[in-house]
Amino acid sequence: MMQSVEGKNAAGIGLPAFAPSGSARRRNRNLALGAFVVLGLTLIFFLLFLNRFAGIRTANGSVAAGRFILAGQVPYRDFFAAAPPLHFLISAVVVRLFGSALIVGRMFGLFERIILALTLYFWLVRFFRIPYAVIGAVVAITVSAANEGDTISSYGHESILFAVCCGLFAGIFLDRRRHRTAWVFALASGIFAGLCLSTKQTIGLGISGAIPFVVAVSVWRSGSARAAMGFIFWFVVGWAIPVGMICAWLLHEHALAQYVTQAFIRGPSAKGGSPLDFVVRWIFFTWVWRALRIGFFSSIVILLILSPALAKIRPCREKLNGIRPLLWVFVVGVLAIVAGSLVARDGSLADGIGFMMWTLSVLRTSIYFVLYATGLLVFVYLMGLTKRKPTDYESHFLLLSTVSFVIAFMLSLSFPAYEMMIIPGIGFLIAALLESGSKWCRYLCYGCSAALLVAVTVAKLEEPFGFADMIEPPVRTATVRSELPELRGLRLPESTMKLLEGATRIIREHSRPDEGIVTFPSMPVFHALTGRRLATFAGDHNIDYCPEYIAEMDAKTILREKPAVIIYYPQDPHRITAEEFIYRMGKRSAQRDIIAAIEKLASEYKLAATFDIPSRDTFGTATNHVKIYVRE
Repeated sequence: MMQSVEGKNAAGIGLPAFAPSGSARRRNRNLALGAFVVLGLTLIFFLLFLNRFAGIRTANGSVAAGRFILAGQVPYRDFFAAAPPLHFLISAVVVRLFGSALIVGRMFGLFERIILALTLYFWLVRFFRIPYAVIGAVVAITVSAANEGDTISSYGHESILFAVCCGLFAGIFLDRRRHRTAWVFALASGIFAGLCLSTKQTIGLGISGAIPFVVAVSVWRSGSARAAMGFIFWFVVGWAIPVGMICAWLLHEHALAQYVTQAFIRGPSAKGGSPLDFVVRWIFFTWVWRALRIGFFSSIVILLILSPALAKIRPCREKLNGIRPLLWVFVVGVLAIVAGSLVARDGSLADGIGFMMWTLSVLRTSIYFVLYATGLLVFVYLMGLTKRKPTDYESHFLLLSTVSFVIAFMLSLSFPAYEMMIIPGIGFLIAALLESGSKWCRYLCYGCSAALLVAVTVAKLEEPFGFADMIEPPVRTATVRSELPELRGLRLPESTMKLLEGATRIIREHSRPDEGIVTFPSMPVFHALTGRRLATFAGDHNIDYCPEYIAEMDAKTILREKPAVIIYYPQDPHRITAEEFIYRMGKRSAQRDIIAAIEKLASEYKLAATFDIPSRDTFGTATNHVKIYVRE
């Protein structure tokens, strides 16, 4: 027997729904099954490479920073940090509770990724069919990890988690704005916005400004100015709680002024001193790098094709699904990941230029598509607000589009096509297109989703980690275990293990526990392995992280202090010139001063060891060794 359920449907957005008696129990069962599918596919994907890379360059900084804080050092006062401190503080707690092994930080990062995937799933399932929400969440969480520089323990993904939670609670407020308890969700939304700002300032500033604006405008245009003002008030109160606690701690540690300077004023100059720098960087990468160029044009074509379907986005009125669709989603997801694994295991195919170019182009196309499509939706919904009272689903989809676009745009300021830009936007777009598109549109989404899962699996297994021209070997070569307690749980390539164990032994033999060491440009893994402090104010001297005034200061410090051990990765001169063009408008960078200081001391120090490492031969003259110098 059928019964009419008036009022709000399961999505909570005021649409009529019709469901058989006892449907709530079946839907809860299917909802839980959908969550398990998201959990299972996320685990399967990440466990393929979680412990198969070392993160030699510009990784494991979370563990190192956690150890520094536990040793009594304070960021901004005792060492340079270009981002807000919450991620460092969380890392310190994790290290304190579970130890300083590298795998500990990654396991906690995996836990955060699972929470992010499930949070996105439960947000999407409020509007779309369960299988569609599952597909969107799984594709989003996997593709967002596709970047070769993804460390798994990432402050970027941590800030995105807080941003998505902020949007989810703001959406619940939209549903319950007329209830007495609505202020709780506005408060929670503000708290997560404050946590986001305390983790990464670019995303945090965007979310902190955009969310209260779009929610307040939507509620006000719906005829409730009081509810709009109430949301803003409680949002600000919630936002002030984590931000105030962080500022109070830094004030107590005499580091608040340094924090503001490094994170918000002088530190961001490492990315460029003006908006023109961003434009130059965007044009350079988009037009010079073939994969980005293909992705840029392909995304525009796909957006034009799918625009009619995007214009028809509506929430699902009836979302009861059987078990069979969820099983098909799980099976197809596993098959796609397995297919990518088999391709990556066959090195002849995975190493092929054509196949890897296809992989990169597919990933970059999805990134640009999310940026442009969500930006277009934000514009359309905002224009609609100027003409008429918004429907409930329009308010919700404006909120989802805004969160997606803000995250994508703010991350693009660091790099024009960064895989993290894709979450949560691609999950929203896939679910919406599956729900609102025609039959051919659904088939296109299914195919693209499977292709993305294959592409990202191949990319991660072929290059589990890399930064600039230093890459780590494929997962299939990672078979060696170490006796070092900090490396327990990892299986690494033989060349990588020789470097880590050999360098750790040299550092411990030639430096005291209270002495500092230098790694250049950035290899915090050696601080994480040995616990040695920084001999310079900054531990990361990559040109896009370390501003000029810090690099100049550290170059003098190296010559003056003469650190006990120097771990030096000579960079390709052509790469330095290219990075100066991208980040310094062609001007000479202070990174050259640090290189000059290290090479001067190298003539006075003893060369303790040289280790060969894999390197991407971008300019035809790539170096492929790490040198370790010790003070005699």
